[in-house]
Amino acid sequence: MHDGLRAGPRGWAVSDCVVTLVRSGFSSVFSTAGDFRALTRIVLDRALRSAGTRLYEPCLAYELEAPGPTLAAVCGWLTAMGAAVEETVATAEGWLLRGTVAARGAAGIERWLPGLTHGEGIWWTRPAGDRPMVP
Repeated sequence: MHDGLRAGPRGWAVSDCVVTLVRSGFSSVFSTAGDFRALTRIVLDRALRSAGTRLYEPCLAYELEAPGPTLAAVCGWLTAMGAAVEETVATAEGWLLRGTVAARGAAGIERWLPGLTHGEGIWWTRPAGDRPMVP
């Protein structure tokens, strides 16, 4: 069972799960312990699929200061990386953008941001909980 929970139905470990054995039948004449070990994995897999297992991913809230002329390129890149732009505020220096992004996408944004903002962008992130993962 532990191996089945480590792999999960989509290849990700299953957490926050309780397994309760309700009934078991064992006949040493017809069954071996290996039969039950093999059957456990099959039953667990069916139970996880019918339970509607959901996959979540960690997210970051971000704030980004970008120079005025770079707004279109920056917003396009943020969207392409799966970031949600939730607020855009004009400032004296350019634009302040706020939103959320999956933690796995943040490194790509950080890598390309200096080129998109001509080295003038300022980027902050903080943990912002989890959200359902989009395949």
